[in-house]
Amino acid sequence: MTSSSSDGNGLVCWISRRMTLGSASQTVGTGTVQIVRLTKDDYNYDIEAGYGDVKRIRCILDQNSGTSQGNEVWSIEGQAKSRDELERSGSGLSATITGKTIDDSDLNNAGFRSFGGTAGSDAPTSLSGWTATDLAGAALTYNVTNFCIDTTNYFRTAPSDGTPGSLQMKVSSRITQKLTVRGTEVNTQRPRLLAVIWNRAVGSASGTLNLRMGGITTTVTLAAQTGWNVTLVPNPIGQSAWYRNYYQNDMQIQVEYIRTSGTLNVGEVLFLEGAFFDGLWYWIIPSSTATWAAPKFNDEFTITDMESASGGVNQRFNARSGFGAGQIVHGGYMPHSNGSSISWSDA
Repeated sequence: MTSSSSDGNGLVCWISRRMTLGSASQTVGTGTVQIVRLTKDDYNYDIEAGYGDVKRIRCILDQNSGTSQGNEVWSIEGQAKSRDELERSGSGLSATITGKTIDDSDLNNAGFRSFGGTAGSDAPTSLSGWTATDLAGAALTYNVTNFCIDTTNYFRTAPSDGTPGSLQMKVSSRITQKLTVRGTEVNTQRPRLLAVIWNRAVGSASGTLNLRMGGITTTVTLAAQTGWNVTLVPNPIGQSAWYRNYYQNDMQIQVEYIRTSGTLNVGEVLFLEGAFFDGLWYWIIPSSTATWAAPKFNDEFTITDMESASGGVNQRFNARSGFGAGQIVHGGYMPHSNGSSISWSDA
């Protein structure tokens, strides 16, 4: 068993804890929600700063017990911690994480509720927070030829809603919002994702959908998708969720529809910071579905994280430094690899 290796340039990489970082599995309930978890740092190393145990994530507040639809409160708990930690055990940690809606997005008008004109008639004549252009970047007018506010086909209501709706894109176009519009300041030590909720089936859209978070793009070919789809940027979630990788001068969020035929409905644009627990980062957002169903009290997910017996230095460093005790520290582990050309004993 070894504890370190070299990349040949003098950089020492400690042996990985060889953690298997699982995905969330819904064990109770039928709410259409997903738990997205970031397990990579900005250099694409596994974040080995947590415990190898089973996490239980349970809805403790729903719309009937103290919160609004979409903003359900979830408890997240690790397994029980041993008394002396002579042998690695559960974290004993617990926290709460809240589900997200357009009210929580760090964008203005993330659900297209603020517009000029009358929905179903001439709207939108304007769209608060969003700039419309054609594919060449020339200004595009908000009118019923190019766009529509659809109050019949929408994803869900939001806690602050009056009349819910979605934005229907009728022509090849881009809608863009710079972070300066809202004055959003990005914390460079906390990851973010963009989740866009869209529906091509309503208007039989065919073409290409490009979703951009700064310098990162997720591309979707619109062909046969049904219902409401939730697409993430980055996709899959990984190192590009960190600011140094999605950085862009005068950063902006953009939805681009390159139309072949049909119309595309966009329901929500969620730009969100992750929530921290036991070394990793979490988001609770909707999942793709025909019809959204709010989570209910006692809905439950589990996540299983495991580690092998190797990587003794990283394991002990994590245990003794307190990085597994819930501190928000980016880099609570050594750079690591699974191979070694030089070695010494863990003992």
